[in-house]
Amino acid sequence: MIKIKDFINRLHEQEKVLPFMHNIPETSFLFMLEKDREIHKSHCNVLDEDLTYYFYGKPSYIINTHNDGDCGDFYAPVCLILNPEKINMYRVFPFDSGGYAHDMFNANRYSPFGLDDFELDNAVSSITSYVCTFFGNNERYYIGNVKKDIIVSPDEKIVRCLLNIVESNRDDERSRTIEISSKDNCDLGEAIIGIILPDELMVVDEIRNLIVDKWQIPYFTYACFRSMTIREYTACLLQIAYKFLKSNGYFI
Repeated sequence: MIKIKDFINRLHEQEKVLPFMHNIPETSFLFMLEKDREIHKSHCNVLDEDLTYYFYGKPSYIINTHNDGDCGDFYAPVCLILNPEKINMYRVFPFDSGGYAHDMFNANRYSPFGLDDFELDNAVSSITSYVCTFFGNNERYYIGNVKKDIIVSPDEKIVRCLLNIVESNRDDERSRTIEISSKDNCDLGEAIIGIILPDELMVVDEIRNLIVDKWQIPYFTYACFRSMTIREYTACLLQIAYKFLKSNGYFI
């Protein structure tokens, strides 16, 4: 049966490579700055390995607070925008692997296929081919607009299953955002090219000096409201990151 990596190899169009993005709670970000300024591996129960995780071009990861209500200023997300050339890719999936494994996406609850059937090659060329095959270009991928003219033959059931997932889960961007894992920690000093963070953090001299003077990267802030939920904050990050990508020529 045709797997996704075989299906996308038919198309040789390429798009500009998007940065990788990693969302982290504000409190964890502060701990990271106090320690070694690295994204550290953690154990993945789905793949049963110690890995770091990123999303391709979109800050779609929803931080788990075990509470959909007010998250205060402990879990307000910080989005780290990273240079893909500085990250050694290990495994790549066209959606959040944990979401698929735990049947979080409506269209995959009765899927007979395993994660391996959807895995892409761990190369940026495979990622950009997937974007072009299923979405057409970077901007359509970011917004989540799937191409309407994808021809799927009767024996390409895995492709049909993936299309059902990316087309039907309108309430969760993780179902149509490419996930990248690595076996390595990520040194922010080498990889970071931009950051989105709560505006309250930029009044801290040490953080402002690190971002503006040492890293010398563009930064974008948002206001924290006591009533906002994590999903609302994630939507805020998506809007800000969209403007960053558009202004830097990733969308043509």
